[in-house]
Amino acid sequence: MTALSKYQRLEASALWRDSISGQRRDVIVSLGDASLVITDKNERPLTHWSLAAVQRANPGAMPAVFHPDGDPDETLELGESETEMVEAIEKLRQVIERRRPKPGRLRIISFLTILTLFAALMVFWMPGAIRDYTLRVLPDVTERDIGNGLLQELERFTGRACTSSLSTRALDQLSDRLFDRPVSVVILREGVESVRALPGNVIVVSHTLVEDYDTPDVLAGYLLQLKLDSEPRDMLQHMLETAGFMPTFRLLTAGHLPQATLADFARGLLNSPAVIPEDTRLISAFYEQEVAITPYALARDITGQDTTHLLSAESTRPSPARPVLSDTLWVGLQGICGG
Repeated sequence: MTALSKYQRLEASALWRDSISGQRRDVIVSLGDASLVITDKNERPLTHWSLAAVQRANPGAMPAVFHPDGDPDETLELGESETEMVEAIEKLRQVIERRRPKPGRLRIISFLTILTLFAALMVFWMPGAIRDYTLRVLPDVTERDIGNGLLQELERFTGRACTSSLSTRALDQLSDRLFDRPVSVVILREGVESVRALPGNVIVVSHTLVEDYDTPDVLAGYLLQLKLDSEPRDMLQHMLETAGFMPTFRLLTAGHLPQATLADFARGLLNSPAVIPEDTRLISAFYEQEVAITPYALARDITGQDTTHLLSAESTRPSPARPVLSDTLWVGLQGICGG
C-alpha cells in the first residue's frame, strides 16, 4: 500500500482496553502491514487490528477513540499529543474505503448506463424507426384520408377548392397524360404559389395557372416540375419528419394524425417555396411527355433571362409537342373558379 509507506515507522502512546469491563492500559500503537499493532510497554504484542476494520467512535473529537468494526467494547484512545497517528489512521481508513468494492455504486452506474442508452435510442433511433415503419405499412386509403384532411385545412386559408363538371374532365385528362399513377389535381382560389403535392397523390394548384395564361402548357409544365421533385410518399414522409414522434406513433396505432398537426403543416405548406429541378431534368421530362417548353419558361421569367436554357431547348426537341388539352376542355378549365 503506497499510503502506508509514509507511516510505516510511526508509533504513538495510547490507552487500550479489551472489553467494556476491562481496565484501560498504557500501550504502544504502531502501524504494521495494513494493521494497527498494539503492544505493552515491554513491546509484547497484545493484539492487532486490521486497518480495513477500524472504526472511529467519535469523529472529529479528541481524544480520538477507535474500535474494531463490530466490537465497540474494545477501544483504543489516542490523546491530543498523538494527532499525527490519528491523522495517519484516518487517512489510511479513507484510502482503504476508496479501494473497497462498492456493489451498490456499480449497480447505480450500470442502471444509469442502461438508462442513458435507452434514452439515446428513444431520441436518436426510435423516431426514425417508427417513421420508416409507418411509411412501409400505412395503407393507401389512410394516406388519401391524410391528404384530404390536409386539403380541408388548406381551404380554411385559401377558400374552397374550385370545381365544375367540365373542369373535372379536363383535370382528369391532364393527370392521365402526365402521371403514371392516379393523381387528383385541385384548383385553389388563394394562398398557393404555383403547385404543391399533398399525401395521397393530391396536387393543389394556384388558380393563376389556369386563369392568367392562354395555354394549358403552363399548367402542364408546373405539374411536370412537381413530378420531378417528389415521389408518391415524399410529402407524407416530410409531414411525419416535421410532426415528430408522438403524432407519427398515433398515426401508426390509431390510423390518423392529430388535427393540430394537419393545421400546422397546412400553414407551413403555404409559406414554403417551390423546388425547381435542374434544367436538364426538366427538358428531358418535357421531351418525354411531348409538352411545349416555351410557355412554362416564360411563365417562370417573362424576360427569359433566367430560363435561356429551357427556351433554347424548344428548337432542338427530337419530336414536336402535342396539345395537352383540347380547346374546349381548356376553356372550361379556365372558368373553374368563375373567372
